[in-house]
Amino acid sequence: MQNYLLLAIIFCFFTLYVHNEPIFAQSGGIQPTQARISQMIASDNNVYVIWSKYEPTSQSYDWILRQSHDYGKLFDNSINLKRLFFEDLDVEKEFYLGPIAAAGENLYVTWTEINKKDGTVNSFLKKSSDRGHTFDANTVAFVNVEIADVKAIKNSVFVVATSSIVDHNVLFFTSRDNGALFENRQDLTLNSKLVEGNIEMTVSDDDVYITSQGTYWAKQYGGAIFRHSNNSGNSFSEPVNLSGNATVSIVKLAHDEKNLYVIWAQHGGSDGDRIYLRKSTSNGESFDEPVRLSSAKSSYFPKIAVNDKGKVFVMWAQADAAGLYGEIILAKNSDWGNTFGAPVKLATSKYDLFGTYIETQPNNLLYVIFLDSVYTPNSRNAVYFITSINDGESFEKPVDLNQDGSFGIVNPRFAQFQNHIYIVGDTGSQYDSSIFFITSDDLGETFNRSINLDDSQNTEKPIDFKETKLENNTTTNHVNFQSLQASQSKCTTSNLGVLEACSMQSFLFLGIFTSAVVGTVIVISTITLRRSTQNDL
Repeated sequence: MQNYLLLAIIFCFFTLYVHNEPIFAQSGGIQPTQARISQMIASDNNVYVIWSKYEPTSQSYDWILRQSHDYGKLFDNSINLKRLFFEDLDVEKEFYLGPIAAAGENLYVTWTEINKKDGTVNSFLKKSSDRGHTFDANTVAFVNVEIADVKAIKNSVFVVATSSIVDHNVLFFTSRDNGALFENRQDLTLNSKLVEGNIEMTVSDDDVYITSQGTYWAKQYGGAIFRHSNNSGNSFSEPVNLSGNATVSIVKLAHDEKNLYVIWAQHGGSDGDRIYLRKSTSNGESFDEPVRLSSAKSSYFPKIAVNDKGKVFVMWAQADAAGLYGEIILAKNSDWGNTFGAPVKLATSKYDLFGTYIETQPNNLLYVIFLDSVYTPNSRNAVYFITSINDGESFEKPVDLNQDGSFGIVNPRFAQFQNHIYIVGDTGSQYDSSIFFITSDDLGETFNRSINLDDSQNTEKPIDFKETKLENNTTTNHVNFQSLQASQSKCTTSNLGVLEACSMQSFLFLGIFTSAVVGTVIVISTITLRRSTQNDL
């Protein structure tokens, strides 16, 4: 069984220091990963998917963009952004894709350039005013910084970045003219010796929230860092270390109409590796004392979701008491984050599972997505989708979206707009450049057939798959659903807090983890989920 602490430390290292492009060795005969998904975003009826694809002649990665303007039903032809942006690539520089953002007709793409000789780091932003079909000639340069996140809302564009020359300062830039000029530059640094990573920005109306995990130079501790602006980024309150001096990872934020919630995984010390939550009833001006949600001493990769009825859901992975199996855990709250009941064990496994997602919807709907990664002969990965129609009191039968193929998606990304759920990912293969896309137009009750977005793997363009569906089939060769009766459509929680009918023999890890598994092209038939009614319960 894996050493969970070691995996968590490795995960933190990769998320802090590895860029979006695949890392590989070009010597010793090691074949590079052919494609790596970078990001997917959904904005209105638009879906943008961008990924890195290995180009053997230059031994570098091209940047491929595909976009849909009808909720993922029809995709335009792919655009090679690297060839579009650069006539001749400077061989003395390394190029890395950065985050992207969209608002209305505008799409914003960022990247970072590192000079191999002197280590100079600069970032850049280009805008498309026609939903990714063409890009403006103007390029905005962010000198001596690396962009960590970008968000757009109406005519405002927000960029958060880290300085590459003044210690590790955190900087914030604002544009009020759709990204043409960034005139408002703010230094949001908490401590110049604090190296911050996993910086994420959340924008809601006039509120801009920024969270990160930090580590002090030459120290084994740092903290969960929180920043907030209540005037659309014009100014920020002083940054706050919510965890105190501690070793943390995976800082996540959620908010409802009353409260703001920040969670993180905290490692080391007498408590081991635990999941913590802090709540603010004042929109981030002050926070209640930290609440420890996990009881196991090996808990990692938390995710959080809230709804408009005061329900708070926190999910994480942990090792069992003996350290032999992994478990997926859900903690629920129904009083605006005041008190949490005993955590519920959703699944137990001896295998590895990464890339999870949890989201709430109206009408008591909660859904969870996770990836099963198995390293055994004749095995394949699975992307499981599970729904609950009663705020997590019981769960529907898990459905595998990765059917009829070896491995399938191993690096999933998720997005949603209204009733539309989008899942995309690469195979992690050294021999295959496929990028598979799956969509549901009814909040997961049915899913359309998986389609390969990589042009070199398709004979027809553009892609249109709105009429195809996936067949119902949850059988795999490594996940045990034997306790599910043929007539059973939901899994109920026992008095011990265990979903006994849905015990899965797959280890569940919450988070995206670097993978290099050899895969093959998958062909998925159809999946239809029967959603139980309240009478069924």
